[in-house]
Amino acid sequence: MGIDLRNAPKGLVYFQNVPFELRGVVQLTPASKDVLWEGYSQAVEQILVAQRFRRLHAVIGSIGGAPEGKAIGALVLHYADGTRHECEIVYGRHLRHWWTLGDARTDTDLAQVAWEGPHAFPKIHPTRLRIYHSAWENPRPDEQVVSFDFVSKMTTTAAPFLIAVTVE
Repeated sequence: MGIDLRNAPKGLVYFQNVPFELRGVVQLTPASKDVLWEGYSQAVEQILVAQRFRRLHAVIGSIGGAPEGKAIGALVLHYADGTRHECEIVYGRHLRHWWTLGDARTDTDLAQVAWEGPHAFPKIHPTRLRIYHSAWENPRPDEQVVSFDFVSKMTTTAAPFLIAVTVE
């Protein structure tokens, strides 16, 4: 249907004064047996970080909705000492459906709409698209984070996607 993020900003952009490099999309699968999701992963692991930080910022979205307060994904931090911490991605707190017609609300507890705009063929389907900027505090800012995993919780038919990450 031509509904994709080709009209979204690309390259170096700032959302709420936080810099992000937007180059592509990491799309995960939801808990769905639909043939549409064949070939998509449940997780992308070991995304390199190799630094200390106090806050993790992400540009994220969801294809599909979920019940308010339901965890649909996570960013799992892996520390140099072998421990890990899960930053849950919760529907209605960190993001909402990327189609405005799928969920007209834009409010969330812990995120802001980073971008909203048209898709390539608005005359075919009238929805607008949006992505969110959300952030999580690192509970161990003095410990080096080696990498993180982006995982689908496989709890709903909402499929999380990740566009960019910045740490501060």
